[in-house]
Amino acid sequence: MQNKKNSFEVGGLIQRTGVPFGILGFGKILIVVAILLGASIIILNSKDINPSIGYGGLGIAAILLTLGIVGLIRTTRMVASSPAIPSQKVQLEPGEKLTGYATGLIRSGWRGGYSLFGSGQIQATENALIMTDKKAYFVTVSLEGTGKIISGTDISMAQWMLSQENIKKALEELINSKNLQEVFDSIIVNLAITRPNIVYAKARGELTMAIKTTDGRKMMYNFLKKEEFEKALKLFT
Repeated sequence: MQNKKNSFEVGGLIQRTGVPFGILGFGKILIVVAILLGASIIILNSKDINPSIGYGGLGIAAILLTLGIVGLIRTTRMVASSPAIPSQKVQLEPGEKLTGYATGLIRSGWRGGYSLFGSGQIQATENALIMTDKKAYFVTVSLEGTGKIISGTDISMAQWMLSQENIKKALEELINSKNLQEVFDSIIVNLAITRPNIVYAKARGELTMAIKTTDGRKMMYNFLKKEEFEKALKLFT
């Protein structure tokens, strides 16, 4: 595979820049916790105020501190953690042949997933299209941090904007060094559509491709580069 440092620079960079913001946020939580602790102690030492209020303040302070610690840990460990992106198992049909591929795409609209304490996971991470004579496969060529949300930043979106060449080179290297079944075994397959089930795949604007299937499903993909956009459209003809 390609040089690891170049491939992984976006995910690592976002993590490194996100950690200071995470620490800053944790510092703010500590200030609030200190205020709550101080107020709770005063209340508990007072004979004129219901002590349950003080105990409530202590409980809130403990919850905030726990959430702050969890959020900071998630931010610092998110890139290194194992990806949780589901992949469809691909078993090629007899004689199924590669007809082309395109990179530099990203799903438009809602992409699934979650975000908790500034970190999370995106499900629709596809960044490449592989076309065979049987199916259209929307796949993810995974780099470090693909599918993760770190400090509120969507890593897949950042890779779409900043690491397209890395994604393209990684896919080309796989295609040139492995057979087609091994290629699909080495990447994440987000979506596979049988070609007869594609009603249309057409341009919607200058760099957006709209797809509709016979079961009524509609998807849109945005491209950054016109040549990859045009390449993708030709694969459906």
